[in-house]
Amino acid sequence: MKHQRTFTTREICRKLGINERLLIHWAEKRLVQPLQDASGYASRRIYSIQNLIEISVVNSLWGKISNERIATIIKRLSLEKEGESDYWIFFGDQSFMPVKHEDLAGEVKSHPNRDKLFFNNLHQNEVVTIVNLRLIREKISRVFDVG
Repeated sequence: MKHQRTFTTREICRKLGINERLLIHWAEKRLVQPLQDASGYASRRIYSIQNLIEISVVNSLWGKISNERIATIIKRLSLEKEGESDYWIFFGDQSFMPVKHEDLAGEVKSHPNRDKLFFNNLHQNEVVTIVNLRLIREKISRVFDVG
């Protein structure tokens, strides 16, 4: 059985520059759901590598969009398979689109209408949130020395 690396609240906050109370608040509001939640006196929350991605996303969106929208984005990201997409684009109507870097750059030849569909969606929706998972994964890998 492969051992999964875990992280404490203190370690995450120190390495990502997040206030501990804020991370605890996000866990209490269920924006981030730790592997192990604090259940009593002197208990600790334990987080997974997937939680690190979620925490980074919440941190980048905190105060910019509503908590409900952040929760929706985190819920959708929980379906993400590692490395499946580089960006997730969330539209105002709650729809979303996972996108590989090549698609965003318009380099995929097998999907000639993809760019047209993508730009039409951008123009039809008032609110667009782009989550750069590629950059987040790189930062987590570098800061926490995980690969």
